[in-house]
This record gives sequence, structure tokens and C-alpha cells, in this order.
Amino acid sequence: MIKNRVMLFRAKSIFTELLIEGSLIQHYVDGGCYIENTENGRVPVYKKTVCQFTGHYAENHTPIFERDIVDCTYFDHNGNDTHVVGIVTWQDWGYVLKPIGKDAVKYSKMGYEEIELPGEDDDTESNIKVIGTVLDYDD
Repeated sequence: MIKNRVMLFRAKSIFTELLIEGSLIQHYVDGGCYIENTENGRVPVYKKTVCQFTGHYAENHTPIFERDIVDCTYFDHNGNDTHVVGIVTWQDWGYVLKPIGKDAVKYSKMGYEEIELPGEDDDTESNIKVIGTVLDYDD
């Protein structure tokens, strides 16, 4: 069965520095990058802050975007209840979590530089919390 995929993007407004969600528009003549939605219209955004929606949701149906920082509890390949805080990134085969802080050290010792982002079929969405975005810490 093919599911409908929502094509949603998020980026920082050039005017307000706030994150705007909507459709991505790249203007090829002037090189501008915009997010358009019904609430704000077409808003110019910083191209380097554009993040795509992963198709996954966290608690309270919060959409998860690239570069979000998430707190996640899932079951590992041995069936153990496992916890990780990481940054959502894209790899060639899908969205993954790159553990950060003490979790980066812990998972690196186990041989994991990244962990597959739990999906809808994993019944773990209620165990994922978006706790921030890397964009809050970028210049």
C-alpha cells in the first residue's frame, strides 16, 4: 500500500528569525528561497536553514524535521528498551538519529554512529519527543 506523503519544509525567516513551515519555493532568477503557507504567504528564508519533514511524528502529532533534536525510547535489536537523544539527519537509506552528548559516547562504544529513526510501523511515535532543533544553535 502506498501512503500519501506530505511534502513540508521548515526554515528561518530572514525578517523574524522564526521558523516557518510550508511549501518550499526556490526562485531561480534571483536565487531566493521562500516558504509559503496560508498563514504567512510567501516568506523569504535563509537557504541554509531549510529542513524537510521526515514523514514521522513525535508526541502530540508533532512533525519531525531534519536537524530536530529528539529524545527517543525504542526497542533495540535484542528487544531491550533503549533511550537516545540525537539529531535527525538524512542518510542514503533514510532518516537516522545521530546520538549526541553522553549518548554519542555510549553508542560509539557499541559501534553505532547513527540509529535508524523509528517509523510509524514501529509503534514508538508516542516515545519520541522533539526537544529542539540544531537551528536554534546555528549562527
